Amino acid sequence: MTDERLEEIRTSTRDDEVLQQLKEVIQTGWPEKKQELPAVLAPYFSFRDELSVYDGLVFKGEQLLIHKQMRPKTKERTATQLTHRCEWLFEKSQRVYVLARYDCGTEGVHLSM
Repeated sequence: MTDERLEEIRTSTRDDEVLQQLKEVIQTGWPEKKQELPAVLAPYFSFRDELSVYDGLVFKGEQLLIHKQMRPKTKERTATQLTHRCEWLFEKSQRVYVLARYDCGTEGVHLSM
């Protein structure tokens, strides 16, 4: 992840009221009962022991929690990266197939696609 992207996420975290409340609860301590939390934080109660704050960002284990508005952008980037990766792998497999045909002849073993 680039420094620029990390700063975007940090800014959106800082601007998000729910994540600010969550950071505060993580740092000051969780109540004994889920019902003592604001309703927006209740979904986090079941995995509260996994949550931490580091450098203004909220983590669940090693996963970074991202503001809702940033998720579509993140998913879009991930999908684009995956598409490019698949295209690259397909291109690579085509080359391997051609090389296998060339090395083995038309009667030889071919890699299936």
